[in-house]
Amino acid sequence: MDYLFYNGTIRTMNEKRDVVQAIGIKDGRIVFTGTDREAAGLTAKEKIDLNGQCVLPGFDDSHMHLLHYSFINRAFPLLGVNSLRKILDSAKAYIDSVEEWPQGKWLFGRGWNHEFFEDEKRFLTRDDLDKISTDIPIIFIRVCGHIAAANSLATEMMLAHPKAKNMMDKIEPEKGLFKEAALKISYE
Repeated sequence: MDYLFYNGTIRTMNEKRDVVQAIGIKDGRIVFTGTDREAAGLTAKEKIDLNGQCVLPGFDDSHMHLLHYSFINRAFPLLGVNSLRKILDSAKAYIDSVEEWPQGKWLFGRGWNHEFFEDEKRFLTRDDLDKISTDIPIIFIRVCGHIAAANSLATEMMLAHPKAKNMMDKIEPEKGLFKEAALKISYE
């Protein structure tokens, strides 16, 4: 074995999502995973004590936007919804199903595509999202990730952000539309 890493929290990301303490590498391939006790009797050219640190598989971001991927997995799902009306109705029903909406919590949605709307083929707007709620900040990001619609409350909050004044060429406040870098304001 070339390397033996031990005394760590190693997330294998295999089908079972095993977490192990030690991992062995030979010729660039994983040849062992297990406990420190199991690893104690193994030989390796180099043994590396992880001192309890976490090890994750290598990431090769080939334009997948890892941060955005995690955001998508927590966002209100809009991918594949084929009408403006369905988006508004499902988001309203979702908010209504929450007994008490947490103070300051936003409703983030991701994945709408007006090209697939069967009723009105147009961007969502501030006025549309105000029909869902004017008390909860709402921002729905288009499938491309380059434009979003925000309701009046979210628009007002985002426009109050110090960075907004330098991005007015990417913001249409009257429509609640935020483009490109202006979207990042909603994450802060």
